[in-house]
Amino acid sequence: MRFDIQTKSEANQYEHWTARYKRKKAQQEAFHILWRSFRPKVTLPAIFTFTRFSARTMDSDNLAGAFKHVRDQLARELKIDDGSELLQFRYAQERTKTHENYFELTIEEIK
Repeated sequence: MRFDIQTKSEANQYEHWTARYKRKKAQQEAFHILWRSFRPKVTLPAIFTFTRFSARTMDSDNLAGAFKHVRDQLARELKIDDGSELLQFRYAQERTKTHENYFELTIEEIK
């Protein structure tokens, strides 16, 4: 599933707290709308892999942090705590030649 939502490393943003809050709410609202439009069937336990597509790459800890708000919203959509053992998260990234910013989410059932 492709989500046209820009993700940024929250650790490296030096900005007023209201700008950070607005970005968080915008990411979560966009994810909510797109998730509902895809209507994926999720069987838990599962592995969720977030793959970020952008012209610039991040190191691994910033990559995981960039998906914090989206991960929180995903857990809300599933009605489960994001720290649950039923959920496993993986993060990847690929460079794009253009300045596109989006991510893809793949869901793999654990048997």
